Amino acid sequence: VVDVDETVLSNAAYEARLLVNNLSYPMGFEEWIKAAVATPIPGALEFLNYANSMDVKVFYVTNRKVSQQEATKENLKRLGFPDVSDETVLTRKDTSSKEPRRKAIRKTYEIILSIGDNLIDLAKEFEMKESDLRMAEVEKSKKRFGTEFIVLPNAIYGEWESVVGDISKLTPAEKRAARLKALIPFVN
Repeated sequence: VVDVDETVLSNAAYEARLLVNNLSYPMGFEEWIKAAVATPIPGALEFLNYANSMDVKVFYVTNRKVSQQEATKENLKRLGFPDVSDETVLTRKDTSSKEPRRKAIRKTYEIILSIGDNLIDLAKEFEMKESDLRMAEVEKSKKRFGTEFIVLPNAIYGEWESVVGDISKLTPAEKRAARLKALIPFVN
């Protein structure tokens, strides 16, 4: 079971577009998804095709909306991701919790690995917890990381900004200029 955004598909160009136009999420996200031009996270395509070649069924569990499922499938298929179908691309319906979708998968399949860029992509134990409670759950589950759970770094926000230099001492305008210089935006 894999998450989609920042786990198998990169939204870096969308995020760059926001920065270039001084906008914020969710502005233009629907347009971005419908364009179906997200690129693969490095290694994701190769890993999932390898898993598929070993008779592992891949499920894409995303909090993208049901109305975005077709465009998401189109994007995944265009890039060559395996097992892309209505059965395997599970979008958000009633709740952002991914547990009901994982439960539905477990009715027919055994989940052997969960991969995501956020703890909530992995298991219900990490959902809606205060930071200290979430960290306690991580500690309790630490033997599952690297075997049942894989957490990927999210290149969209966080420490990645250090690659543009030490921006901690810059003014907001200078930070924006440094970010703009480092990014390649989605242009439609």
